[in-house]
Amino acid sequence: MMQCRPLLALLFLGGAARGLVQPSPLPPPSPWARPQHGSCMVPPGSLGPPNALRDLPVGAIMPGARQDAEGTKVEFEVERLAMTPPAFLLRGFLSRHESEYIMGSARARGELPKAQTTSGSEGARTRCRVAWLGHDAVLGPLATSVGKLLLTPESMAAPGVGVEDLQVLHYQKGGEFVLHHDGAPRSMTIIYYLNGCGGTWLPLADREGRGDTDRRSMVLNNKAEALEAANGLVPGRDGVLVGGAREGAREVQPGDALVFYSYKDNGSGQIDWQALHAGLPSEGEKWIANHWWTAHGGLRAKS
Repeated sequence: MMQCRPLLALLFLGGAARGLVQPSPLPPPSPWARPQHGSCMVPPGSLGPPNALRDLPVGAIMPGARQDAEGTKVEFEVERLAMTPPAFLLRGFLSRHESEYIMGSARARGELPKAQTTSGSEGARTRCRVAWLGHDAVLGPLATSVGKLLLTPESMAAPGVGVEDLQVLHYQKGGEFVLHHDGAPRSMTIIYYLNGCGGTWLPLADREGRGDTDRRSMVLNNKAEALEAANGLVPGRDGVLVGGAREGAREVQPGDALVFYSYKDNGSGQIDWQALHAGLPSEGEKWIANHWWTAHGGLRAKS
């Protein structure tokens, strides 16, 4: 079963990041207001990328670096792929050791169970098996690096913030995961491409920031409206496609990662339905892993 680890417990596991992409400082006292009825209002600017990445234009690249569990410097590049939802490709984010360690740890579990969605369904994700890995001496520092680099100080101070155990997915050729949203209370997703096989598609991602003239920027209130907006869109032509051989796809290598943010960053606490995404039918054996960061307070459940 997946578990959610408190963020503050992870901050002291090590793995400080260095480079032009600077880690966020330790969180200040929480700015998240608590009305008398016990709910929590989300401060604007807290659920998106940190300042170093917030204003990065689509196509721009920023270098960064971090340390893995062995203290080895891992240099990587961050490229912005979309404005809404904020989406970034992290090239070379995992070391070779980390990628092999994750796959090896999953294999060591023996025959893995079939992957299910949070509702228990096996139909949405096919030809896929799953392992959940806790935050050990290797994965704890990795989660720490992700939090320091990609979360805002306000998000790190939010009530209930944490990171789930690492989900490792092993797809056979043709395996896929239909369009879905990671949903409440998952506020940030990072997908690690362990063997260089991708195929993640965000059909409604706005690469240009074209505003109301682009149908992908319409107001989407629920999953049904998001699926309707995605109807007829084509991977590689529309939205953002990471990995795979389709024309228009962004190439990925082992150790690359995709990060995107799933809630609107305007203080509403509402889901950003433009973060709808799918794992397209795999062109070969595919190993990926997911870290989901959660912020419970003030986030509105999906519908």
